Amino acid sequence: MIAQGKMTEPGLESYTETKKNPLLIINPEDSHSFIEIPEDLNSELHKTRDAFRHFIAFPKSYRKMCIGWINAAKKRDTRQRRIAEVADKAAAGEKIGMK
Repeated sequence: MIAQGKMTEPGLESYTETKKNPLLIINPEDSHSFIEIPEDLNSELHKTRDAFRHFIAFPKSYRKMCIGWINAAKKRDTRQRRIAEVADKAAAGEKIGMK
């Protein structure tokens, strides 16, 4: 929408704020869906233009599942590989484990 000139000023302000602080996308009153995006995942998602935008647009349950899968990694290499997979898929607008 930004590239097409269709983004309104309030929408752009909201987008800019959530890009700075991803926790704003989660309703703090909804404790069942509150989950913090780990810093390493957040950094990887911001490396490409669309990865973060797509990731936050996915359902909260999917985001929570991805973060849980990443956090369950026992080795650093495994965690990094999982983060890369989630970010790569998100950049393409796809979900992990789905074709």
